[in-house]
Amino acid sequence: MMTPDIFIMHPLLPFMLLLLSACSSDSDSSSGGCDLIANPDGPAFFKVENNITSGLEWYFQSGYAFGADMKPGECTNMGVASSQYTVHFQPCNIGADSCTSNFGVARSIVFSVIGGETYTVTVDNNFFN
Repeated sequence: MMTPDIFIMHPLLPFMLLLLSACSSDSDSSSGGCDLIANPDGPAFFKVENNITSGLEWYFQSGYAFGADMKPGECTNMGVASSQYTVHFQPCNIGADSCTSNFGVARSIVFSVIGGETYTVTVDNNFFN
């Protein structure tokens, strides 16, 4: 019986599969499976998971002039210096790339992080209560 060509392994197939898997992810290992949006070398990290059904706007009120507009289900991570930060969160109506308008109750949090740590904020239905 003849073996179809599809079952014959090409000698470069393992290498090609390894290369494909290494190139297929746009997330850094330090980002915990999220999009790494700034400062990939840390030394600490700030992670936001948007688990609400609307968009989410967040920005640093202290420490960094930085923020992000996130779609539902998105996760972002960024490197930060070891310090204390205040971050503002607001639900929003999200367009193709950014929030088009804000609604509901806003919330600010204060957190501290040291080198090697990741501070994670999971925004869910109870976050703004």
